[in-house]
Amino acid sequence: MELIDPRLWIDTTSADHMESVATESLSVGKGGGNDEEAPKPTAIDEEGNIWEVELLLAKWKQGRRVLYLVKWKGFADDANTWEKRNDICAELVNKFDTDYLEYGGNHLGVELLDKRIHRGTAEYLVRWKGRPCTDDSWEKESTISRERIREFETRGEGDAMEL
Repeated sequence: MELIDPRLWIDTTSADHMESVATESLSVGKGGGNDEEAPKPTAIDEEGNIWEVELLLAKWKQGRRVLYLVKWKGFADDANTWEKRNDICAELVNKFDTDYLEYGGNHLGVELLDKRIHRGTAEYLVRWKGRPCTDDSWEKESTISRERIREFETRGEGDAMEL
């Protein structure tokens, strides 16, 4: 029986962790059911490995480096990947950044799991949509939308542990 909460084994906000997440290769999720019913991935240039983005879900910043969580058109959520700003259409990035400012942070692609006070600042343990639990990371309150924080607090999970 484990005595340590597995969500606390590593502090996944490190640049090294996100570097490894960002460099993972894109893979199509394996779902059950009839393959004929599943949507086909949409390639802009399959030979050049350029695929159509359905939606940008979240943004992660470490210093000057910015990554966006991409939902690929025709792929399952478990194929969502972190991509560099320059590898995504500027129009999509600008629209996402506008929404990010309007919501006050990440909104669509995040689920809040826990809260802590770290060095006097509230942080939330975030599950990124479509990413494995090993990608869960502690993120500053300022990077999460006010609505997501309000939902979390309303569920009665807002008691923060002090570190």
